[in-house]
Amino acid sequence: MKAFNGYGIVVDKQDRVWATQIGTAAGSQPAVQMYDPKTDKWTAYPTSSPTRRLTVDSKGTIWANQYFGNRLVMIEPASGRVTEYPLPLKYGNLYEVWADLDDNIWASNSVYNSLVKFDQKTKQFTYYPFPEFRTHVPKMEVDPEGTLWFALDRFALTAFKPKGNKPTRASTK
Repeated sequence: MKAFNGYGIVVDKQDRVWATQIGTAAGSQPAVQMYDPKTDKWTAYPTSSPTRRLTVDSKGTIWANQYFGNRLVMIEPASGRVTEYPLPLKYGNLYEVWADLDDNIWASNSVYNSLVKFDQKTKQFTYYPFPEFRTHVPKMEVDPEGTLWFALDRFALTAFKPKGNKPTRASTK
């Protein structure tokens, strides 16, 4: 692989390493890169715009954000197919991306001050406003209860429960 400006990395259940890049070398095609240690080979999955941040859903599908392209990118490793889903609002600049327990894809969108949910079944986007104005989510995680955890601009730890405030498994016994 030639010059690489990495901006995200994940390892899937088959121990393949997926890397994304926010920039590309002059004349090169933007792509998500996959390294397979079993074959010691790199494979490029071309995209229409550079990507940043990656996640893997429960089916092994790879997801990335196009910060400048205003799209969510889906890569199906088995077929090699790359599908891009444009956001319904212009200039979204998605940053972080995470798959939840139901395989919904969540992305942070500071331009619209929101979390954006992509429902894989309906192919619909839903925007959820942040509790603070003019903020940014640099990293997101989901816990075993399905709560999304993130920091708003490094200062406020935030929990978002997509299914509402339901009792946890521990408290229902």
